[in-house]
Amino acid sequence: MGLGTGTITFSDDRERWDFINDLGEGYRNVIWGLTWILKGKDETERRLECISCRVLNASVDHSEGAEALGGDIEFSFMSHKIDGNSPHGR
Repeated sequence: MGLGTGTITFSDDRERWDFINDLGEGYRNVIWGLTWILKGKDETERRLECISCRVLNASVDHSEGAEALGGDIEFSFMSHKIDGNSPHGR
């Protein structure tokens, strides 16, 4: 199946730069995973996973003031799971 894409929005630019620094040298070639949990009002949880992710774009924003807060990183992923289930069988 085809490649998927997504965007991570960080609450401040420092978090975004820390993420890039944690990936290290050649950060666009580093393969990583992403997992997040959504919790409903009834306490039901949904676990979402992106597998074999790579950074596509981590552009520098030169805005000032409130616009300078946060930042996005666009990424691609090879597969994903919802509550441990792949959309396509093996």
